[in-house]
This record gives sequence, structure tokens and C-alpha cells, in this order.
Amino acid sequence: SDKTIPSSSSTQIYPFTKVAKTVLFDPIGPHPPASSDTPDVSVPTTHVPADAPPHIPTTQGSTTDVHNSSYIPVTPIQARNRARTEADAIKQLSHDIKKVATNSWNSLDTWGLMDTIPERAKQMGFTIPTHINSYTAIPSSILLRFDLDQHTARHSESSSFSLCHILNNHTPELTNLRAGLPLPATSTKLHTHWCHWAHPIANQCDAISTHLHKSAGSMAEALRPPPDPDGTIARSFAACLDNYKDIDDLHKALMLMPSSSTGGMMGITREHLSNASDDVKTWILELTGDIFIGLSPSILKLGAIAPLPKDSKRFRPITLLEPITKLVTGTVARRMSLLFHTHSLLHHHQFGFVHGGSCEAPIEV
Repeated sequence: SDKTIPSSSSTQIYPFTKVAKTVLFDPIGPHPPASSDTPDVSVPTTHVPADAPPHIPTTQGSTTDVHNSSYIPVTPIQARNRARTEADAIKQLSHDIKKVATNSWNSLDTWGLMDTIPERAKQMGFTIPTHINSYTAIPSSILLRFDLDQHTARHSESSSFSLCHILNNHTPELTNLRAGLPLPATSTKLHTHWCHWAHPIANQCDAISTHLHKSAGSMAEALRPPPDPDGTIARSFAACLDNYKDIDDLHKALMLMPSSSTGGMMGITREHLSNASDDVKTWILELTGDIFIGLSPSILKLGAIAPLPKDSKRFRPITLLEPITKLVTGTVARRMSLLFHTHSLLHHHQFGFVHGGSCEAPIEV
């Protein structure tokens, strides 16, 4: 259900990702749980104000954009309650799309229901083509027909001839007249184009609704922080950013880098660093200390882009970074991989890219 066309906004959020983010996370701060949320006594809950407003489904116009906010996972029972609310709204959107697709397009009720669908789909993160937005303008023109001779006979003053006067005095009499519906042949073509856009959205809404009902609780459970009463895990995470102890520790880390590792714009390779003198390694040790705490020099953030041929006509670009940058990032990756394995922080179904893991078993299955 995540293989959808992302929204046209700069966020590029997929519909399932957007609704899952709403269901599974709260922004840090006075953000509310759902009104029907019940605290889960089996795990610690995050404190929120008692007077906070209820959770609002994303499909009903929640416009809070928090790109720069931090998030905390909600409890599994909160996620299930939110998933139920979101899934019902998403299922209703799918039902309305199917209703518009099957009903007669000669009915104003069908056009009225269709007017609401693009905006609801857009709030979920679906892309709305321009021609779909223009559908709402097709039946919206009200044609007022008047006998000007009769009108002038009833009103002798020229001031009564203004358009505002005509609309104010005669529009209430024509509330049931909504002309402008296209001819049947035109409606058939419009119906075909609209269904071509709407049917995939309805299908994905069904899939998203099903996944929310099925997986919201288990996903929230997987996101819960592990028990860490004595702070061992927290200290282990902090230690992942410790600098190398000495020159020997730095040399060991350099030797763990692939011998085929290329250099960046400076032309320095792993061999240059591993065979450098102790004085140079002492300088490197000071530099890696700055990088570990986030003070990386700008020159080390630059890379040389090199094209790798995929075939005779296509190329795949890769970025060649400085070996010092790859040294530090590789060290952090190894430390975190060992940390995940030591404290069993990853799900037991995770086979690839883990310490001692392999994808051979699931591939054979």
C-alpha cells in the first residue's frame, strides 16, 4: 500500500506513511491522545495534558505540519484506537469513490459527492491532477433566464436594472435550477477519465484501511522503547559516538575499512591514513573527535561524483567521500550493529544488515 504516487508537495509523503505517522506518533509537547485512548498499564505512557483536544483523523483536514518537530511513539492501545478512527474515514472515502463511479452522472447528488473527494484524497497525500480539480466547476454555473421586457415593465427606475438587484430578488426563486450538467456523451468521457484516476485511490484506501486494522498495534509495540531501568542501553548509545581511545585504536578502525575503498576530492585513500606517521595519526585523532561530536569540517562533506556504467547507455552516479568521513561513519555503524545485537533491540524477523545475520534462510523459505 506504500507504492503510491507521492503527493505533489515538497514533503513527498506517501499516503500510508502519512496516516501511519499520525496513528503511531505524537509530536513532543502538549499534543493530545485520542479521546477514547486508555492508558496501557503494561508499558510506561507519555504524559499529556488532561485538557488536550481529541485526536483528529488526517482525512478530515488535520493541517498541523510538523516537519521540524520531534516525535514519540504512542502506546499500542492508543495506536489501535487511532487506527480504527483513521481506517473508518479512509474506508468512507473508498466507498464514496465507488458510489460516484457507479451512480448516474446525470444526478446532481453524484456531482455534489464528487466535489468532496479530491480534497479528501489530497489530505491523505494523494496527487490530484489539475483536470480532476476542474470537475467541480462543471455543474456549478446557475443559468438565470429572464424576460427583460417583463422585468422593465415591472420596474420603471433604471436603478432596478443592476445585476445585483436581479440576483438579490430572483435567485431565491431559482434555488432548484442548477443548469450546466454536461450532455450524456460528454459525461461518459468525463466519467472514464475520473474513474481512471479514482479507482486506484479507492483500492489503495482499502489496502491502507486493512493494514491499519491489522498492524497498528504490532507496529506501535515494535516502536516502544525497550526497558532500561539502569540506563545501560542509553549509555551504550552514547558510547557509539566516543572517539577512538588512542592511535592503536584508530589504526584498528582503519584496517577494518575495505582495502578497495576509494578516496574523495583530496585524493587521500585508506592506505595513506593507515601508513601515516604517528604525528599525522595524532592529528587525525583530534579531527575524528570533532566529527564524532558533530563538528565536521565543510571540506569533508564534499564528494566527487563518478558515473558507473550500468550498460552501454546508462550510468549510475556514486559519490566518492573522504576516507576520514567513511572511517567515522563506518565505526558508528559497527558499534550500533553490535549494540542492537547485544541488547536484542531489533525484531527477530530482521535478517539482513544485522550482526551475524543472513538473508539465506528467508530466501530459502
